[in-house]
Amino acid sequence: MQRNTVFFVGLMSLLFVRVFTFGQLYISEIIILFFLLLANFRSKRNLLGKLSGGEEISRFKLFLIGALFSQVMTDIWVGSSITNLIRGFSLILFTIIDLIGIIRISRLEIRILRVLICGYGFSTFLALLLQPNVYFESHPWKFGFAYAVSLLLVLFLDHRYRLKRLLPTAILFIFSLLNFYLGARSLGLVVLVTGLVYLFSPVLLIGKGRALLILGFILCLLLLSLQAYSNLVGNGTFGQSKQAEFQQQSTSKFGLIGGGRSDFFSAVAFIRESPIIGHGSYAAVTDINRSKVIDAIGQVNPGIFQTSSSFGIGQQIPAHSIILQFWLWFGAIATLPWLWFLFTCIRYLYSSLHKYAEGSLLPIYLSCLCIWDLIFSPYGADRKFSMPLYFVIILTSLRRKELNNVD
Repeated sequence: MQRNTVFFVGLMSLLFVRVFTFGQLYISEIIILFFLLLANFRSKRNLLGKLSGGEEISRFKLFLIGALFSQVMTDIWVGSSITNLIRGFSLILFTIIDLIGIIRISRLEIRILRVLICGYGFSTFLALLLQPNVYFESHPWKFGFAYAVSLLLVLFLDHRYRLKRLLPTAILFIFSLLNFYLGARSLGLVVLVTGLVYLFSPVLLIGKGRALLILGFILCLLLLSLQAYSNLVGNGTFGQSKQAEFQQQSTSKFGLIGGGRSDFFSAVAFIRESPIIGHGSYAAVTDINRSKVIDAIGQVNPGIFQTSSSFGIGQQIPAHSIILQFWLWFGAIATLPWLWFLFTCIRYLYSSLHKYAEGSLLPIYLSCLCIWDLIFSPYGADRKFSMPLYFVIILTSLRRKELNNVD
């Protein structure tokens, strides 16, 4: 594909149409599906086998197929509705289709992947113009522009200041503070960690003793930054609404981060009840289990979600974690692709701090972002394209570093 076509695929990745019980079908998925139907399927296995990183990407694909099998078996076992079974099936199926399509379109070439993800970055602005989400009006930065701007900023810094460290890091630190101020705290933390990793990579080349000191300094800096932010918000520096939100969330046993992700613990309670099979696609709150949801959250954070209107009947059991969501819905086997993804992100960050060539900014940022999302963010329909794209970029960058000692 030509670059403008690749960019167009990325640009259409957040625009969708509703297709009966399948839910949201994105324009990029329609393009990719059409492209794959026209492509020579006999060359797919050779492509995956020959190109750098092909075997590990194939393993990720096989894990997704295993998750698809587990989803079908779980929904049949628990008696999910036909609608939820089809929706769960399409969620994983189109993730696999997007993964294969991204591989075929990009040929695992970094320059093409960068064009594709650039189009994806701009797709947010097009989607907000044509199909704004329900949260955009009340939180335009957090649920609108924040992630797109951060991705495009990282792409620009990675291209313009590739061989520099201090200036990109300073810009990232300023952007991190902006996100904290505007309410996108998780993104602010991700950007801050990205800047620190980028600044000190490859730290392990200076010796393990010094490396441990620097890594300890990074950890202390993160803790001090979190404490400083907590003090500022608690004092009302960022406004009364953020102060009230902070006071609710800070009552958690696990601090501010745990308070902001209290619904994470309701998923843990349900997983412990059925760790192998799962509760079915789009497992919902019912009259029977609603008290268990609220109790699980209340035990961790008694200052939040204690109203009668919280988690109404028919709403999804809260998970707020890709790994836990797949485990809760589809069973333990369905966590394998995301655990593999998590391991790949950690490998890339470790390689950036270790003996390989210095990591580039884009895969460092994507690795930090995906580690957070895999543990603390849900898997919605809009992630069917973005998560495979992130995985392919991170793994392709890792393979290049390991094989050629360059990024």
